[in-house]
Amino acid sequence: MKTGDFFLITADSSFISLFTEKVAPFGFGFELRDCVPSGPKMRRASFAERPLIIDLNLPGSMEALKSLKAYHPECRILVLSNGDPKKTEEALRSGAKFVIFERNDAEAVRETAQRARAEAEREYQLEKLKSLTEQKIIAKSAAMKKALGSADDAAGKAGHILLNGEPGAGRETLAAFIHENSGGFNSSPFIKVVSEDLIDAAVRQARGGTLFIKEAAIFGQDTAERLKLLLTEGVWGGNGAGREKAELRVIIGCSSSPEPAWLQQARIARIKLPPLRDRQEDILPLAECFMEELSLFFHLGRKHLTQKAKQALAARPFPGNVAELKQLIHRAYMLSKGLSIGEKDLFGSEFLGRCSLGDFIEERLRGYIRKSSDAGGSRIYDTVITEVEKALVSLALRETAGNKLKAAKALGLSRNTFKAKMRLFKLEDKFTSKNGGR
Repeated sequence: MKTGDFFLITADSSFISLFTEKVAPFGFGFELRDCVPSGPKMRRASFAERPLIIDLNLPGSMEALKSLKAYHPECRILVLSNGDPKKTEEALRSGAKFVIFERNDAEAVRETAQRARAEAEREYQLEKLKSLTEQKIIAKSAAMKKALGSADDAAGKAGHILLNGEPGAGRETLAAFIHENSGGFNSSPFIKVVSEDLIDAAVRQARGGTLFIKEAAIFGQDTAERLKLLLTEGVWGGNGAGREKAELRVIIGCSSSPEPAWLQQARIARIKLPPLRDRQEDILPLAECFMEELSLFFHLGRKHLTQKAKQALAARPFPGNVAELKQLIHRAYMLSKGLSIGEKDLFGSEFLGRCSLGDFIEERLRGYIRKSSDAGGSRIYDTVITEVEKALVSLALRETAGNKLKAAKALGLSRNTFKAKMRLFKLEDKFTSKNGGR
């Protein structure tokens, strides 16, 4: 099956015929199934790059959809509406991304399928890049070495773990590291939960493995109490007979301070993940790691940071932590020309707003001088000096509301010299003083 083809899960013969005859010929390959795979088959299936079309008329389709999103949160699901708006709305809340409302309209089906396939392919490529990057944990700084050491110790034990850290600091990466280094859990699934609606399916699917809760603060009181029971007694469910044993490890991410009340009394290992601003020694190695992975992924020449770019990164506070650094490097890598990445590539317009006057002028003049030289132009120096002088005189007049005396003083020129510049640049009629032409 080619990347981007569909799993078509339906027993509707009319829709199967429509898809086969009027959609597939436009490049939409598909594999037909009459049910969603369950159990170990669902766990092993690869849905990252293959959108699914699930017919809501199939028995158990909603439960299957929720399980799929618990196992494969990255998958793109289209649902064939059965005409019930409440069920369609429930499907969207449970993780469906697109809805085919008119199953007999071939053009509408093609359009929805095209949007889903384009998004699935884009997300698949991003996930591949993310998995490459997250294979490495950079720990040159003392703060990160301490966190990684604590994570390594916790991985060898059977207890649950709380990862305290700011958004973007790498809690999911550290959770995956703990899972991979846990002898009793690493051969079983690593299930991530990002929504309260998916918690029941996620607990079921994570048995024998690791349940990673990305953010503790997303849960309401009822779910929080059930999670507290899971942490303290190892059971999941409601009251009394509804409870059942749940053999799994729970790793919880928490960015709030203080912790939510349901966690404060829990007997759980706590690991503090430092923000990137406290990991100065890790900033440049992380940047190099991201660039190396991009080079391998896109089969491009390896790029390097200029010295000024390195200094700018080292001095940045990074309120968005590692995620912010990663985003900066990804953008700069793709937009930069040649094999070097400079400050402008990293920060764009932000760079021009904070660079020195000399750097600003140099940046603005570089392209102009190159074009003039290529065209065999002459008198570049005279032209540039004239334009700069004209801009200075004009700006000074604007800032002083046309007051020639104040404008001349601001530029350090005598009044007569300033007036001569105004005549030279034909600015006398453009600016009229509000106080009698002084």
